[in-house]
Amino acid sequence: MIIQIIKDFNLNNKKFQSIFDSNFIFLLVVIVVIINQNLIKNQNIIFFLLPILFGLIQVKINKIHKFRNTLIFLVILLNIFISVKYHYRFNVDRKFIELENVDKSLSINSSAISSRLKGLKWITISSSNEIKNEAQLLKDSINFLQNNKDESLIISYYQFILTDIDHSFYPPNRWHTDDGVSYPLKTNKFYPLYKSFYKEKLAKYKIKKIFTLYPLNENDFNFVLDKDCIKTTKINKLLLKHDLLKCFENEQ
Repeated sequence: MIIQIIKDFNLNNKKFQSIFDSNFIFLLVVIVVIINQNLIKNQNIIFFLLPILFGLIQVKINKIHKFRNTLIFLVILLNIFISVKYHYRFNVDRKFIELENVDKSLSINSSAISSRLKGLKWITISSSNEIKNEAQLLKDSINFLQNNKDESLIISYYQFILTDIDHSFYPPNRWHTDDGVSYPLKTNKFYPLYKSFYKEKLAKYKIKKIFTLYPLNENDFNFVLDKDCIKTTKINKLLLKHDLLKCFENEQ
């Protein structure tokens, strides 16, 4: 496609008009999506570009009289094959980045954790050999949080828990990674603003304790609070409670 763009640009007298050619615009879209994919560090989302690419190829083929019908047929066939392949790979087999090498036959019914997850299967990469044990720990943690959720903040990758216990206060971040994608690091110029915002929300809602579920712990929030004002207690193998002791005296 890049070769075709260069060729069209050299042959076209209206150079500026070539910039708005579908091939050139699509190339820019591809570059933006690849950069976005790298920044968000999420699942592979660039495969949706393939059908569009095949459509642009077909447009170019329509300008070729010799073997045009045969080439178009091959493009359509290839497009169908790739679409079906990725449908089964990601929609059916769920071969996402984290679950690529996980034996999904070990999954259990999610209703063992929460009735709100009825009809779903449960499996995780962190404990693929101890799914039932993790499910019981999660259930115990949910019951504990249900009875101790007042004046608390819950930080967890298990996104359903906050809804399951009907918790009204959500953490400022959905994800907690230490690479600067989820929140500004100390070297980021926006870190002071973020730290002030975080502490202001905790103080405003009178948060006295923070719960974290594995793999998260106090290191995922103590960068905005003094470590000396955090007292950590282990509830079970998954759940930790962090009492905030006079963390907001300077903000009063």
